[in-house]
Amino acid sequence: QVKEGFLLTQIATKDGRQFQGYKSRETDTELALRDPATGAEQVLRKADVQSRNDVGTIMPDGITGWMNDDQLADLLRYLTGLGK
Repeated sequence: QVKEGFLLTQIATKDGRQFQGYKSRETDTELALRDPATGAEQVLRKADVQSRNDVGTIMPDGITGWMNDDQLADLLRYLTGLGK
């Protein structure tokens, strides 16, 4: 399950640019994406968007399979603290 505010969205614009981020806000005319790494916000005009896909999470599949107990506990502590 992906926590609200952390669903990754991919955008392709009509002029061929690609964007990826978390939707931070949306109006009838604009969509703002927050960069997962930097937190910087990119505002796009919806009229410029060719395609939009919600792709889930940036967390790699199977990541917990190679973690030891301490690493898993650290990850869970981090994830449960998001948005607080």
